[in-house]
Amino acid sequence: MMSQISTGRKQGYMGLVVSGKKLAQIANKIYEIQYDTTLNCEIEDFLLIELSQRSRALEGFRHERCLSAIICEEGVGYEETDPPGESSPGGSIYIPTNFGSSWNRMTGIARAYRYNGWVYLSVPVIKRCITGESVDIAKFIRVFGNRLNLNVLLWQGKMNPPTDTLL
Repeated sequence: MMSQISTGRKQGYMGLVVSGKKLAQIANKIYEIQYDTTLNCEIEDFLLIELSQRSRALEGFRHERCLSAIICEEGVGYEETDPPGESSPGGSIYIPTNFGSSWNRMTGIARAYRYNGWVYLSVPVIKRCITGESVDIAKFIRVFGNRLNLNVLLWQGKMNPPTDTLL
């Protein structure tokens, strides 16, 4: 769920919501090929943002583009890696996946899901999982203390400022 409160956070830094369910379908196919077995991971929804940093691999080319990153509701994110050489049109992004329930032996309580792996997906593949919803990063990242507010500022600092603030 996206946060409804964003008090004190700068507004206007927009991203696109990426469906965790669609990402998980792709990740499960990758795991099936890698491990020759059926695994069912879950992935949360992410926010896909465009960074101000441009791809070095495409520097000087007519169709230069900005690198991308994905961010979870905690404000933890993963940046696109610049592809090696100049032959690739885009890099990949680390996508964390969750498997099964974890069991706390001390309390006897099962947690919903535990982090247990990752896949690397290209930006074009991630973009195929966009829901069509555009959300402000200040509203997407949960509101709970200074750490999350600092995560908002960190990512906003890596993005181009909103166009209305340039006037």
